[in-house]
Amino acid sequence: MTDLDPRWIRRVGVFTIALSLLAATAIAQAPDLKRMDFVLRSVPNGPVALVNDVPIEPDAFKDFYIGELVHWDKANPGKEVNDQLRIGIALRVLRQLIQQAVLLQEADVRGITVSANELNESWSTEFAKIKQSLPAAERDTLTDAQVLKKLGATREEALKDLQRVLRIAKMRDRIIKDAGVTVSDEQLTEWYAANEQMSKRPETVHVKQLFFKAEPNSSPAKKNENEMEAQKRADRALLQIKSGQSFEKVARDVSDGQFKKQGGDWGPRPAGQMPPFIVEAARKLKPGELSPLIKSQYGYHIVKLVATTQAGKIPLKQAAPEIRRLLSREKGNEAVYRYCAKTMADPDAVRVYLDLESQLRLRPELLEMYRQELKNPQINGN
Repeated sequence: MTDLDPRWIRRVGVFTIALSLLAATAIAQAPDLKRMDFVLRSVPNGPVALVNDVPIEPDAFKDFYIGELVHWDKANPGKEVNDQLRIGIALRVLRQLIQQAVLLQEADVRGITVSANELNESWSTEFAKIKQSLPAAERDTLTDAQVLKKLGATREEALKDLQRVLRIAKMRDRIIKDAGVTVSDEQLTEWYAANEQMSKRPETVHVKQLFFKAEPNSSPAKKNENEMEAQKRADRALLQIKSGQSFEKVARDVSDGQFKKQGGDWGPRPAGQMPPFIVEAARKLKPGELSPLIKSQYGYHIVKLVATTQAGKIPLKQAAPEIRRLLSREKGNEAVYRYCAKTMADPDAVRVYLDLESQLRLRPELLEMYRQELKNPQINGN
């Protein structure tokens, strides 16, 4: 199956940096991902690959690879980015870059273009995502030009990159349409039956909370004083609500919770991912009701129940649209892979210059893993 992201084909260039690195709060905060990285040492000064004599530039590979490392690190906090993982990410990135090059060249042959309106609409959507990934203070104060400067790109460069991504997406859509990709009701039902665990719905709890922190202190007397102060603040807040003020306003005005700006709203969450004392309190309430003061090791809490959803199995009728999207995506990816595979397996069409083998000569177990991966028909050795 192809490694291409079915939603946006994993942006390369400006959008890789923006959405992978900015969302991960910048590569500077994860220097361990770059330091002494044997994959980066294997990148040549020239192209990392040629696809029908068109180069894949080294900076494109480096940006994409580092972005994927940061993305993985942020999604797996506390886990080691080991060398096996680096090899896997490096080869996946290289395959994606090669496949994108094949698709872009085919788009050239077919005369697939992007109109000015399409480009501008996509620019507005994607740039809004980039700004949203910035810290709130910067998001509200930086101009578009300043955001681009922060990314180290001009508007012209960003638009050129986005146009490239849109043309590849159109080429994918054309291939999938020509292949007649469909999902039958029978396939949908079979997937539902075979993936029973994925069709289970956990109990969810949607609450709003007021939180009053009791500052910890090594002195027992000071700790008691802090707890009493937190309780007084909680009592006053409860009186404000009972006197007619909205829960949301009181939360924004006096709560210490991280969701105070959202009026204390936690949004719907699986019960297993919430503090047990919050879940226990919520189970005793009806929607719209307030809990009494709840004392925890952190301070005092007041919970308002919005809604609960009991655990159970999602009915096929309800799950069907998402399953259909999933299967359509998988079958679409398969169609694109089959289309590109002949070119990608042709050593005359694709030549790779990423020199991982020389970097792994003193690591026989990793060298063997790398060589096995190279047997994959999606990528050739150099």
